[in-house]
Amino acid sequence: KDLIRRISYFYNKKAIEGRLEALLSLIGKDIEGKKIFEVGCGPGIYSIRLAQQGAIVTANDYAQTMLDIAIANAKASNVNIHFVPGDFFDFHSNNKFDYVLATGVMDYIHPSRSRAFLKHMADLSNNFVIISFPKKYALHAVIRKLWLNLVKKIPVTFFNNQDIQALASACSLEEMERKDVGILWVVKFRNISKN
Repeated sequence: KDLIRRISYFYNKKAIEGRLEALLSLIGKDIEGKKIFEVGCGPGIYSIRLAQQGAIVTANDYAQTMLDIAIANAKASNVNIHFVPGDFFDFHSNNKFDYVLATGVMDYIHPSRSRAFLKHMADLSNNFVIISFPKKYALHAVIRKLWLNLVKKIPVTFFNNQDIQALASACSLEEMERKDVGILWVVKFRNISKN
């Protein structure tokens, strides 16, 4: 309903849709029976798609409103997803996941917590972590930062290659592949601490 969001969606439609396609490409087609954990699942679009392909999906979001929407969407799509409410930092499991993913989440993690966030993702993964990083030097980053920081009072963070490499190295993650989706990258890391 708000003009800025409509303009933003129009400008970012390719990235929003491309993020899902990049994620699916990085995971691959053979995910039947793979255990996947999605951080910040929002309305459940990615989790539902993965569950439809046979993955065993656990999805988390801190916003109960989003989880309610995701649960309704999963039910309407006739897929079984285990939904976990609350702060991702409070989620702990003895069972590890083949993939731990977060798209559209790192933007909103305060820089002082980004290493801990990525490390927690790595700790939950036996194999791979897939995460999207909004690009620091894109024109969109400047506009979005002004809009979110000044108008909405929501802190937002952007990344360059050095930022991503430093975070990955600190968390024992090795970059395997990267998809460029316009205003962001979707990056697949291998958890080298588990090998």
